[in-house]
Amino acid sequence: MKEIETLIENYKFRITIINDSKQDELKKINESINFTREFLNQLRVYIRTNDFTSKEDEIIFFKYQKPKILGQLIFLSSKNTFLIEKPKASTSN
Repeated sequence: MKEIETLIENYKFRITIINDSKQDELKKINESINFTREFLNQLRVYIRTNDFTSKEDEIIFFKYQKPKILGQLIFLSSKNTFLIEKPKASTSN
């Protein structure tokens, strides 16, 4: 369980670095989406190769930890779609 928490903390730190970068918003979102997908894949591989130490750890992971990251991916994807489809118009003539 401690290893999963460490992985998640590293994920949060990397996302913070991406968000603090000087890139434009769309590039930040795309980089965050790609990193989140890679991270979810890393978690999947880790879970398959390592067993949970207890049922409580397994419940915590699947009920609280993984849904937060998956929710973040869904939010970023929706935000990306919004920014791509947003019309480029201004109020000036």
